[in-house]
Amino acid sequence: MKNRVERRYRVALILVLTFATSAFADSHDGVGPLKDLHKKVEHLLEQSTPEHPFYLHAEARKHIEMGDAAFYMPASFDELSLALTDVANWCDILPLHLNVKGCVFDDGADNTELTLFLGHKDYQSTDDAHRIDYEFSSEVADGYFEARFYADKGPLGTSDYRIEFEAMPAGDSTFARLRTSEHQSWISSKAMNVYLSTKGADKRGISVVGHDDSGRPLYSAGEQGAIERNVLRYYFAVIAFFETMEQPDHSRFESALQEWFAATERYPQLYEMDQDEYLSAKSKERANQLELQR
Repeated sequence: MKNRVERRYRVALILVLTFATSAFADSHDGVGPLKDLHKKVEHLLEQSTPEHPFYLHAEARKHIEMGDAAFYMPASFDELSLALTDVANWCDILPLHLNVKGCVFDDGADNTELTLFLGHKDYQSTDDAHRIDYEFSSEVADGYFEARFYADKGPLGTSDYRIEFEAMPAGDSTFARLRTSEHQSWISSKAMNVYLSTKGADKRGISVVGHDDSGRPLYSAGEQGAIERNVLRYYFAVIAFFETMEQPDHSRFESALQEWFAATERYPQLYEMDQDEYLSAKSKERANQLELQR
């Protein structure tokens, strides 16, 4: 076990891509801000790095938690925009995240809704999970794709939940950006503080914030670390979906689960359980989700 942990630790040291400036100052003016971000980070993403290099930023201010990841996609722009316009595919993507216990959607004539059930890392039924109801919209125009999820309220008095995904062609690649944000309440902030001072006290994020006396990197902790872990898990979920798109329908979701777990294994900060535990929990949660969707 020690060798396994050390191996994951060494791999995690190879790549951390972060910027000091906030990515959330950008307004939603179509492809312009996405092009600006690409110019800032393309030299980092094109370095010789482990599979799926990424830019990552996280911050918490005035009770708003925000996570931002940017990366190249393993799919063409046309493939990506076609797939992610369909809300049903998001219910294959988002539940790969170990804290998403289920996902159902209603693609109505007037509006499209998607419901996520969020809970702890182990198996949990949707009845026992926290429910968040999102409005979903997407747009494709002039080499720019955007998908947005918005929920005005969540559990424990939280509000203003957003998941935003943007993409554009970038040479022979597709450049994409995934952002998450939510407004914490006084109650949820207190609950987070308790978690970070107990079970989550030793957990770390991805950003390097300094070095110890031996020159080894010190990683972000606390709320920033938690935000980074969360958005990175969603990032790997999107990647896993497209890495397994060509798989047969009957085995695609399980293949995506294995792809997601393998990606997270490269970062010891993301480790929560063994693969068999993850696959077993997700298999049961998937069955619950399909039944609930029916």
